[in-house]
Amino acid sequence: LNSARTTKVKMEKGVALKAFCDCFLPTDIDKEDYLHFWKGLLDDDTWLESLSGELQQCCTGMGVESIKGDEMQTAVFTFIPAQSSATNVAREVAFVCKNEDWRAEA
Repeated sequence: LNSARTTKVKMEKGVALKAFCDCFLPTDIDKEDYLHFWKGLLDDDTWLESLSGELQQCCTGMGVESIKGDEMQTAVFTFIPAQSSATNVAREVAFVCKNEDWRAEA
């Protein structure tokens, strides 16, 4: 019974992540890259949590060092490196807009 419950939860998570990928990833991404990204998020909770946190930062501006681009067709968010990070590396996430549809840049 517990195994069936775990399988159901994983299936529901997979469906939700597919819906996210469908509206987040570039429309011209090849199938292999799409599946790699989706499966990575499905299997790696740390990566999913990190991506979710970065998207939250983009929405709120908290932890964002700068935004480059015209913010009408392009936006590149640079995050302030985390204090707890062993490396002092700033991360960037780039988005492009086509026909009022914002997606991650390929």
